[in-house]
Amino acid sequence: MAPSWLTVQPLLPTEVIRDPSPSPRGCAQGSKSGPILWNIFFDPILSLPFPQGVIIQALAADIQLVITGHPDTLPSSAQTSLDLINTWCHKLKLSSSKSSILPIFCHNPSLDINFIPIPCLEEMTILGVKFDSRLSFSSHLNHICSKTSNLFPRLHTCANAYYGLGFKARRLMHTAVFEPTLTYAAAIWGEAENLGLLGAYFDQHRGNFASTPSAASARHQPLPPLH
Repeated sequence: MAPSWLTVQPLLPTEVIRDPSPSPRGCAQGSKSGPILWNIFFDPILSLPFPQGVIIQALAADIQLVITGHPDTLPSSAQTSLDLINTWCHKLKLSSSKSSILPIFCHNPSLDINFIPIPCLEEMTILGVKFDSRLSFSSHLNHICSKTSNLFPRLHTCANAYYGLGFKARRLMHTAVFEPTLTYAAAIWGEAENLGLLGAYFDQHRGNFASTPSAASARHQPLPPLH
């Protein structure tokens, strides 16, 4: 079963055209054997002897290295880790164009893959969260506020276009749409210094003035505060 799963799979372009064509890349999706085969394939790379302070994380076909330590030793630890992974890949080599570095509270290190430099970024998105080099999460907070601001007019039109939103509709929108969007991965960015951006947006969403106390607003219109 495993050899057939790993060999070339036939591809059916559409439901109308039934002539199968070979697909030389990729693998079958949604297989029950997929997780165990993923573990077998990635276990050797997760068990590589990385230097102290290096943590490797893997998700699907992506690998992430989290490296902590003194700024003077970080570049050497990172380069050693990249060389270990590149050697493990055998004939398949890492791509520097698909790799990037996010320095946090340190200078941009000079790292390479096969003597090709890896670019350093000021911001990186990981699983929907925008990280920056100062861990301020300003870009992420602005992004989620903008995202929910774009959703509100559409939902407002669907709920009640002429007489405004009733309390039940506002509460349903808040708990089903806005709250999950605004609080996604809050355990990561919840202690950001500029969290007031989210609080100000939330007050605007509830129709409050800037000077309205949160306790009074919650009593008048009991939507749970986010700040």
